[in-house]
Amino acid sequence: MSNKDEALKEFLSKLLKKFGNNASHRKIISNVIRNYCKNIAAFSVEDSEYLERKITERLGIPASKHRLSLSPTNKIFLSQELTPKSIRPSSKTPKLVLIPIKSPMNEISLMRKSPSIPKFREVVSVVSVNKPEHLTSVYQSQSISKAEKFPSPFKTSNPLSLGFSEEDRFTGLSKSPHRKRRLSNQWEKITKADQIMFENEQKFKKIKNKELKKSYSKELLEQMNIVKEAKEKEKQELLSYKEDLDKSVGEFYKTERDKRIFKRQLINENNAANENIIKEGMEKQRMRIYQSKLDAEKIKKSWEINTLEENAWKEIKAERLRKNAEELKILAEEKEWKRKEAKLKEIEMEKFLLDQSCKKIIENENKRADFVKTFMDKANDEERLSKLHRPAISLLEYEREIRRHEEEQARKNQKEENSEKLLQRDRKIRKKMEDLKILSHHMEEKALKKREEEESLRKARKEINDREIEFINEEREKLSMRMQKQKDLREALSQQMKDKEEKEIRETQFSPAEAKYNKKIIETALKVLGEN
Repeated sequence: MSNKDEALKEFLSKLLKKFGNNASHRKIISNVIRNYCKNIAAFSVEDSEYLERKITERLGIPASKHRLSLSPTNKIFLSQELTPKSIRPSSKTPKLVLIPIKSPMNEISLMRKSPSIPKFREVVSVVSVNKPEHLTSVYQSQSISKAEKFPSPFKTSNPLSLGFSEEDRFTGLSKSPHRKRRLSNQWEKITKADQIMFENEQKFKKIKNKELKKSYSKELLEQMNIVKEAKEKEKQELLSYKEDLDKSVGEFYKTERDKRIFKRQLINENNAANENIIKEGMEKQRMRIYQSKLDAEKIKKSWEINTLEENAWKEIKAERLRKNAEELKILAEEKEWKRKEAKLKEIEMEKFLLDQSCKKIIENENKRADFVKTFMDKANDEERLSKLHRPAISLLEYEREIRRHEEEQARKNQKEENSEKLLQRDRKIRKKMEDLKILSHHMEEKALKKREEEESLRKARKEINDREIEFINEEREKLSMRMQKQKDLREALSQQMKDKEEKEIRETQFSPAEAKYNKKIIETALKVLGEN
């Protein structure tokens, strides 16, 4: 917290003591002080007086309410703060603080509080409860009654029953006229004594009030004179100190302004000298950026060309594969058709052979039947038999020979048929083997062509990748060299600027004597601002 804030806090606490420390007064006073202190740099005595007037107007308090008064109901004494400790060390004259003490109408309490008036005895008027109303109503509210502390001499509020017991009241002694007259005489004496006592009290109070007023007015005048002298003296000291401070601050600001102007001139000269170097560096950097953009465009174009070539190679390869697939499909269909035709021919041939063999078997059976028939006819012909010589072989052997001859003939025929079937099968197998050889040779040629194409594509792709990697490495090396040069240039420029700034700071720095003098000026200025 600064000295100005501490001074404002102290001033606010004193105002709250003076006007009353409640929520509404605190809010109004703090708002007035805050709005006023926004537009000022320092706080002076005139500002405090102006703020007091403004606060009284805002609170709606009459101007005479918080002024110094000579009436005994609102007395002002020197505060207990008026001690050597309460005087600020920064000021040379003591500051006296007046605190209003609102006392009640009771003058005895005033005598007790006043340090200059000797202690008087306490005057206590014991007022009877049963006094007549026309005597007690005048001064009953202004006197200090201690009747409650003392027991009343009367038991009841009836004056006729004074001095009688319960037995007298029942026996009827109180009804005698002599007794009534004596009681009335006693009552008159009591009232007279009370009236004289009251008059004496009033006279004593008047004398005492006059003495209090005289002593208070005398003390108050002395106190006001002391406060006025102290304020005048402090005001003169502050004015003289303010003049000296204004002179020293003006000199300080003048020297600071001259130094600032000199420093600005040096900076402008250095900027003008370094402007050409910076422009050249910026121009070179711009050319490098332009060259890097051109290189990037070249790289992009080469990449696009390579991608187009790769896409073309991929399309050619896909077209070749599609054509090969179509050719293989056609060959497979032709081969399947040929196989089906061969199978059909084989079935037809087998059917034809079966028909031929069936015909041969039928013919052989017919021949045998005819032979047997002719033989039997011949055997049954007795005339012919008689004419014939005896056969060399029997009939059974002859039949066996015929049967053997037929079997041999059938075996030969079967062998011929089997040999033809085997030949046909061999021909089919050889044809199949030849077809397989042709197909495998064709597939090998296609696989070889495919491998050759893939190898050529792989070599071309590898060459393109190698060229791209080589180009990228060259560009990276160029970029790193360019960045290194820029970094070296920036470091050289920053070092040059830093050296120049350090040189300027060394030239514009204060000497130890100047620094000490300026430090004292600033400390005194802060103290004065804090006090105000």
